[in-house]
Amino acid sequence: MIERVVWPRRMTRLGGRGAADSGVALVEFALIAPLAILLIFAIIDFGSIYNNYVAIRNGVREGARQGAVGQFGASNTCFGTHTFGVTPSTDVQDLMCLTKSRIGLDPNQTYVNVQFDPSYASGNGLVVCSISPVRSLSGLLGPFVNGRFLKSKVEMNIEQLSAATEAAGYENPPSGASWSWCTPSNPSP
Repeated sequence: MIERVVWPRRMTRLGGRGAADSGVALVEFALIAPLAILLIFAIIDFGSIYNNYVAIRNGVREGARQGAVGQFGASNTCFGTHTFGVTPSTDVQDLMCLTKSRIGLDPNQTYVNVQFDPSYASGNGLVVCSISPVRSLSGLLGPFVNGRFLKSKVEMNIEQLSAATEAAGYENPPSGASWSWCTPSNPSP
């Protein structure tokens, strides 16, 4: 006698999921996918913001070092439409452009402040600060980062003077920001 094998409705011959279980997987995916996508975009935005922060820190440090040894750069044409809050000397404008180029971010979104502690003389301090708005690459985290700024400040002792008398200066910061944190007496941000 030949027996007939009847498979239960939810089982297949190979032990996989049946048609009724495929809907469960789709619902699970629909619940998890938005969270996974949000996490991926948050990681991308955080990585981009952190990279920009490191770029500003390194660029300001390199600009301060170049200014401390009297190497101000050779171009002061990086300002575009920016206006100066206090107009610096030509060498300090060159140093500001050099700092922007070392930072490597959009020069129209990067603002630089150069000060002397207390004056331009060998052994005194040279303070270089920069500020740049935080931007969300994906736009997903925009509400959390809009209106915030990346800031960096470095102070180094002046080792070598230029032949000219130098005057400190700064660009007007972006709307919502100020240079109040960028003084010789305040600690770095």
